[in-house]
Amino acid sequence: MSPPLTLRHVPPAELPDLGPDLHEILVRMARASHGQESAAGIEAQIRAGHWTLLGVFAGPTIIAGVTFHISQTPQIRFLRVTYLAGQGGFQWGGTMLRKLEEIARDNGCSRLRFIGRPEWRRVLAPAGYEATSVNYDKAITP
Repeated sequence: MSPPLTLRHVPPAELPDLGPDLHEILVRMARASHGQESAAGIEAQIRAGHWTLLGVFAGPTIIAGVTFHISQTPQIRFLRVTYLAGQGGFQWGGTMLRKLEEIARDNGCSRLRFIGRPEWRRVLAPAGYEATSVNYDKAITP
């Protein structure tokens, strides 16, 4: 039987303790950035306190993670997910969304925002999320 999944904040000081399992998640996050981030760059943002890491654990092993930060504009305060990656498909997706919504509420946010792949629609739509924009990217070369 698999150990139960738990979610928890991972303080920067604990990053080295998670070893290659965390490194694999950071590599997956970097891959999802389409070359805009590296695993080391994502880890540096967490270590510097610019982003928070919420980990999904199966026993002592981290199997997924999401990085986020709180942003404020003149109009709204929102929780912005920067990267999400892991193993195990979407089995932890709904639980993670509920935890992020709780964190957003606890921090006075009126929105939770992130950019995700189309596959996330099957988790997001039933949870009340709607697509509000489409991102268009083009590499600009010198």
